[in-house]
Amino acid sequence: MKTNRAHLSANIAALSKYWPKETGQIMNQVMLLFKDEKLQPITPLKTMGLADVEKAFKTMQSWKAVGKLVLEPTSYTLINCAPKAVPPIKISQ
Repeated sequence: MKTNRAHLSANIAALSKYWPKETGQIMNQVMLLFKDEKLQPITPLKTMGLADVEKAFKTMQSWKAVGKLVLEPTSYTLINCAPKAVPPIKISQ
């Protein structure tokens, strides 16, 4: 049975760059909701290394993810990926 869940994100840096006043107002409203305990932090919080991005997406797609899943980059993170195979160019004479 699937529950009513959504995967949401917002690029606060981009929002504040293009709409600084509006972003500030929204963030103030959100902080007031936390202060009044109308919002609570998402729990549980699970962190994974950025190299585990594929595993993280599979976890979210399985509908078994509960709480917040955060991918943490480090200065030494390596992500295994393969470029799309490009067929060789054939030149006809």
